[in-house]
Formats: sequence, C-alpha cells, structure tokens
Amino acid sequence: MLKGFSHRETWADDRTMRWLPGEGRETVLRFKCKPNQPHRLLLHGQAFWANLMSVFANGQKIGDFPIRQGTQTLVISLPPVSQESVDVRLVFHQAHIPAEKLPYSTDKRVCNFALDWLALEPDLSGRPLFLALCRAQKEGIPSPFRIEQGEGFVRVDNGALVMEWREDAGGTVTKFLSKATKRDYAAQSFGAGIGVFGKFDPERLATNTAHFVVDEFVWQHEVKGSVRIVELNPVWVTVEVKAGVGRDMGQGIRDRGNKFEATQRYRIFANTSLVELSSIIEPRPSPLVPRPDDELVVLCARFNARWWTKSFPNFVGLGDKPPEQNIVHFGWRMGDWLPPILCLFNPSDLTETLSLLVAEISDFSSRQEPRPPIFVSRPADLTISRPHEILVRQGFWGEQRGKPATERRYATIEIAVKPPRPAQLRLWLWLHEGHYRHARTMRHKLLYPQDVAAVGVK
Repeated sequence: MLKGFSHRETWADDRTMRWLPGEGRETVLRFKCKPNQPHRLLLHGQAFWANLMSVFANGQKIGDFPIRQGTQTLVISLPPVSQESVDVRLVFHQAHIPAEKLPYSTDKRVCNFALDWLALEPDLSGRPLFLALCRAQKEGIPSPFRIEQGEGFVRVDNGALVMEWREDAGGTVTKFLSKATKRDYAAQSFGAGIGVFGKFDPERLATNTAHFVVDEFVWQHEVKGSVRIVELNPVWVTVEVKAGVGRDMGQGIRDRGNKFEATQRYRIFANTSLVELSSIIEPRPSPLVPRPDDELVVLCARFNARWWTKSFPNFVGLGDKPPEQNIVHFGWRMGDWLPPILCLFNPSDLTETLSLLVAEISDFSSRQEPRPPIFVSRPADLTISRPHEILVRQGFWGEQRGKPATERRYATIEIAVKPPRPAQLRLWLWLHEGHYRHARTMRHKLLYPQDVAAVGVK
C-alpha cells in the first residue's frame, strides 16, 4: 500500500481493518504480478455509506465500481501489463467523514471503505480449463465411495471421512470419523432445535452462567427422521435428511409451539475431508404466542470435545486444565453477528481442526447492515435492538449445558434465528490441519473458483 490508508485497528470480531483512504479521496496500491497476463483484484471489507469508486491500473482507467452499504467483496478485472508489477489507483467520488455524519463523533478521517483483506490473482476466465469426457464402461470406473445402507441408517466412506446418519437420531450424524487421525467427532451432530437457551429477567439480572442458562430445547436428534441417498456419482454423494419435530413435552401436555420441519442435504466429495451442507428449517404454525426468549437453532454443530479446547472467533475455551471444582461451562460466548468462518481447534495440537465455512443464510444480507464505528462514543443513542436476529453461540460444556460438570463433554457451534422463523443455511464442513487462517483461505477459494469448462468427446 503506497498511500491513502489509515492505521490498523482491530474490530470486535478480531478482524484487522484499515480505512480507505484515511485522508483525501485516493488510495494507491502496488502489486507484484505475472507479466502479460490478466488478473483480478479482490477487495473485501465494509462500508458504512454508499459510494462510487473509479479504478486505474498504471494510469489506465478500468472503470467505475459502486460500493454499497454493508460487507462486500469488490471484484475488479485488470488487463495484462508488461511489467512484473502494477500500480492500482482507487479514486473515491465522495469523502465520508464520520465527524460530519455522526453525532458525537470527532473522527475526521475519511472512512469510505474498511478494508479487511485484498488479493491479486491470475484471471483465468478467458482461458478456461477444459476437461475432456469420453465414454467408458460403467464397470471400468472404480467408485471412490463405500456405501452401506441398512435398517434406519446410511454410512458413507469417501476415502477421507466416514459419516453415518441414523433415523432413530433424527437423521443427525452419529459417526464423523477422520481416517487420517482415527478420531470420531460425532455427537448426534448437525441437527436443529427450537426452544430457549437463556432467560433474561429485568427484575432479577443473571450474574453468572448458571443463573442465565436454562437450555429448554426440543432437538432433532430426539425424534425419528428419514435418511436417503439422492445423488451418487464418481465425484460426490448427496445424502438427504428429513425430520418433523413436535412431541409430547411431558405431563400429557403437547407444546404446540415447539414444532419444526428440518431438511438437510450433505454433499460428500470424494477423497477429501470437505462436505457441503445445506439446511432448511421451518417452524410449524402455532396458535400460541411465542415466548420472548424462543429461538430456532438452524444448525447445532455438536461434537465430542475430547480433542478440541478452543473455538474461533474470540478463542473461547478454558483449555485442558481440569477444574478445581464442578463448573457449569468450559468457556462459551454468544453474539448477534454471523462470522464467515467458525473453528474448533487445539492450539497445542493443530493436527486436525474443524471449520465451518459459511456461504449464505436466508436473511444474511439483511444482517450485514453497517455497524456503528468503534469511535462512536454514545452508542446508547443508536438503535441497539432489532426485531430479527441471527445468533451464533460457541461453547464447551459438560453433559448438560448450565449444569455442574468436571470435564468437557461437548464442543458446540450453534447458528440460530430469533424469533423462530423459516431459515436456510449453506456452508462447508472442513477437517484440516492448521488454524482459522487456513480456513479463511479455503473459504475464499470455494467462493471464488476459477472457471472450468467441460466438453464431451465421442
């Protein structure tokens, strides 16, 4: 970065940002590049106010690019240059200064775009990769998958993972075995739920986790579901799960408010520890008035906590040190924003980390509203409550959340909507060596793949 940027600042979600341009209306960047080859520039960040940006490469205007409010990735195609470097100039049409736009702000920087990360990569869109497909005898193509189907279960071995779904566990994952480490992480994983995690009482404020957590849920793994294979080819297998949740809640009273329909689709790719998961959860209509603390858990990623001690973001977790007495949790947090990646890992042993790489959620766009800048000194004057929320909860727990325990039993990541409403989520599950930076790179590759074309050869 040659000019037109502010000092680094760390935001609440552990992202390190720089404001562009900081002062004036221009930012200048210099990149190393391959000569005589087109590239594309990716700028990922957040804008509090809409703008228009003109882009120049080595003095040649490339075009004008709109910047909308919220989080976004700007993709800019750059033409070939003969040198091994290229200077990119970003000219903003407006200069947004917080001190002129926000009450009580004294920040006089030009805060047009909060840059999270940037990348320059070869643009292969004009030179696609061709895959030649020819006829072959079906028996001549060895399948990379081993599939077992029995009474109420499906098991898939893709060469890297073994996954099993059981109908008597609502179609949740009851085996999630890494063939590299021989670890089975499953704990009736990747289901959904509806209910109350914690209760807020304005007359009696909770002072600790034990006073707040009630954990009154109806879970998908508590009912019977259906599991079937809907796609099978040499590249992937797709397993579909359906479950209808609505059961007697005890004392002969049927809780008509605690019902939902869940549909999950797992696409398991051959010879890799990568799985694409799409989940659609719809609460059933109820004549009852919903409780203010009710939420719908769209994804409950619950695992055996034996091998992991921390979660990302915020590095939550108390670690392996056994407690001196019974405690009700081993580290947890809850937030009302959905980060692009969530990880479970052990900082002392990064042999295998589990990462959730979020692609989209049904009302994700509406939740990417600009947040007040960190320099606003009186947030009480801003709107701090919204009618609809997306919640993310990470934590390490004993056998039952909020109850005393002496050892970690479950590591959980939950994505929920409050109040309950139909929601759709798509993400990738990835077991890998390393930490969250590797997960961030992988998500980028999955969201912005290079173009591929396939042709048939007779």
